[in-house]
Amino acid sequence: MTGPVWLIGAPNVPLAACARSGTDLDAFFAADSNSPNRKQIIQAKEICASCVEQEPCLTYAVENNEEFGIWGGLTSAERRALQRRINKEKQNGTTA
Repeated sequence: MTGPVWLIGAPNVPLAACARSGTDLDAFFAADSNSPNRKQIIQAKEICASCVEQEPCLTYAVENNEEFGIWGGLTSAERRALQRRINKEKQNGTTA
């Protein structure tokens, strides 16, 4: 089983909930949370919440600076905020 082209290189694509047939992949690339596509964003986040690959997917997106889409349950803006927090914690020496 192979996943969507945009998932090439992402962790364990065949296990990811978004790679299963019947999933509306457009939901993962809705513009942003203030757009008319808010319903799609919520749908994508719900799919991510039930996915066994959520954490590795999010890690992949953060480490590879994925600019678009919902990865690991976070929008691009949420991932940027997470990355800023991680960077700040590293600077302060407060990460594990």
